[in-house]
Amino acid sequence: MIFLVFCGFNAILLSCASLAGGIGTFVNLDSVLIVAAGAVLSAVSAGHGRYRALLLGLRQVFAFSGRGEKSPETRSVFAGVSALTLAFGFCSTLQGLFAGVLLESAVPIENRLVYASFTSVYSLILVAFLFVPVITRNS
Repeated sequence: MIFLVFCGFNAILLSCASLAGGIGTFVNLDSVLIVAAGAVLSAVSAGHGRYRALLLGLRQVFAFSGRGEKSPETRSVFAGVSALTLAFGFCSTLQGLFAGVLLESAVPIENRLVYASFTSVYSLILVAFLFVPVITRNS
């Protein structure tokens, strides 16, 4: 059920972007791939040795039932994954801003700031709508 809410939220954002002047203004494919890779790397590093808790949380993301055991270990693993994913998105944003300053292109600084912040926005959406529900469910 958590995943359906996540998909519904993204559908709303994409439809709003489509109505506002093109879906390309919201979707930045390389930022999506960077955040996905960051989430996977975060899950591997935060769940190191605690794969049962990690798999339990992933099962909860795709489960339709709200019942089940509460696991403090799953909560701590997903809290770590959330923090690392947000940090990954923020670091990628800083790297994008740094590269934008070094390139000295004709693109205005406002546009560079928007494009660089995509990874932070995507990581925030991923954490807020996929990982935080698992944390609260196991609290």
